[in-house]
Amino acid sequence: MKNSDIPIKKWQQGYDVYPPLTMNEEDEARFTMLMRISDSRTLARNGIKFEELMYDSTALADYRKHYPQTKETVKKLIKVDPDDISKIYVYLEELESYLEVPCTDPTGYTDGLSIYAHKMIKKINREIIRESKDVLGLSKARMAIHERVKQEQEFFIASKTKSKITAVKKQAQIADVSNTGKGTIKISEEKTAPVQKNIVNDTFDDWDDDLEAFE
Repeated sequence: MKNSDIPIKKWQQGYDVYPPLTMNEEDEARFTMLMRISDSRTLARNGIKFEELMYDSTALADYRKHYPQTKETVKKLIKVDPDDISKIYVYLEELESYLEVPCTDPTGYTDGLSIYAHKMIKKINREIIRESKDVLGLSKARMAIHERVKQEQEFFIASKTKSKITAVKKQAQIADVSNTGKGTIKISEEKTAPVQKNIVNDTFDDWDDDLEAFE
């Protein structure tokens, strides 16, 4: 193969002849906004409601004062980052731009929260914990889920460690290796007892049982 036939070399040659277009900061910001989830929501006196969460800000309140809305204009296009619902972006026709509007969440529930995680928390909150649907109830559900996952992880790690230790001991027993430090292997003509198969406990049995309610 010629040096010029190597894929990376061919790519470099193409790059040198036709370099890819680059975006400036404004173009990149527009592209990022375009790729977010689009939805339509009503602009009310206390802001905008999305997935049972309220979003409002001083800037949005000022907009409502300066631009009274009608039945035709009260519906607003919003953009949502699926990986961060702590804020939304509301398109204001009069200003021809998007306004970043934070969630009116006093508990910090939405910090670093994805829309998928929020929907799962709402489901668990509704079907198991049965707390109210406000951010306080959702925050409790999120903390409860976090604590449960942490406990399951710790139990899983502990059970794996225990299984490894048990497996090593059984191997030593099978080979009849002394655990006194002599490290000798004794071959015996006596009939040995059959080796029992390891019984693997399903760590997530209880967790799966709990999750059956979500399906």
